[in-house]
Amino acid sequence: EVAVVDYGLGAFSAIWRPVAATMTVASGLVVWVPNEGAPALEEDDERGALESGLENAGLVVVAIVCVTCCVLALFWLGCVRCLKAYMLVSCAILLGVMGGVVALSALARLGVETVDAVSFCAVAWNWSACGVLAIFAPTRFGLEPLTPLFLTAIAVVMAWQLAAYPPATTWCVLLALAAYDAFAVLAPCGPLRLLVNLMATRGPLPGLLYEADLPTPDRASRAAATSSVKLGLGDFVFYSVLVSRAAARNLPAAAACFVATLLGLALTLALLAAARRPLPALPASIFLGVSLFFATDRLIRPFLRTWPAHAYL
Repeated sequence: EVAVVDYGLGAFSAIWRPVAATMTVASGLVVWVPNEGAPALEEDDERGALESGLENAGLVVVAIVCVTCCVLALFWLGCVRCLKAYMLVSCAILLGVMGGVVALSALARLGVETVDAVSFCAVAWNWSACGVLAIFAPTRFGLEPLTPLFLTAIAVVMAWQLAAYPPATTWCVLLALAAYDAFAVLAPCGPLRLLVNLMATRGPLPGLLYEADLPTPDRASRAAATSSVKLGLGDFVFYSVLVSRAAARNLPAAAACFVATLLGLALTLALLAAARRPLPALPASIFLGVSLFFATDRLIRPFLRTWPAHAYL
């Protein structure tokens, strides 16, 4: 029992900082640099918005299931080079193209309307190339310290894009993905469970997991062994989407979702230490975060608006 508690505490202390940093940067970007290119997918009335959100959530889950099954099939067939090429191109596009969109939006927010195209493309190219090397060949080029930075940057860029969708769509997508994550990891035939089992024997795919090392004291020899905790990059993304959408609403809701996400992550890691098997990281944080968001927005925020500082809430 002591070892279980030690592992749970060590895992949380190793992973909560990058998760918190990703959520903070993503929510700050969403609030400070709104994505003006977000499509209007919902009706004006609440019922129409909910129906549209449910439809969009279903489409997103179906798309993710198809992509996951394709990745699983290619990995099972041994097409690792094809998968690595796909992941490499995806990371390059996210860092170079989508990251460039975020940078241009931030420059416009600062009042910089004109940017030299050649210089900007050169910077974006070098940023993207460095990120790809840090993620896919960190040891060869000595870029191991930069790997967490670029994985976090990818998560922030994806969260900035996804958080721009209308509120009802965002909440429905988050809840649907949390439910799917539970099924995909826990069910015997779940695609993520099968993929995790394959990666345990054939090695992980770069760009899918964020890995943080944690020291585990060996009481028998008083030596320090090294283990690690792994969290899917998608978990970073959807944690950040949750907090970013709440931040776009108001500050108390963002703070509630931020704390709820970390509490859900701590609960998941505690269960992971006890179960000694892969567990879904989204359900606890997402369900707790969404519940606290609506409780804060509908119950607590009206009460706080009676305070003198209500303008900030």
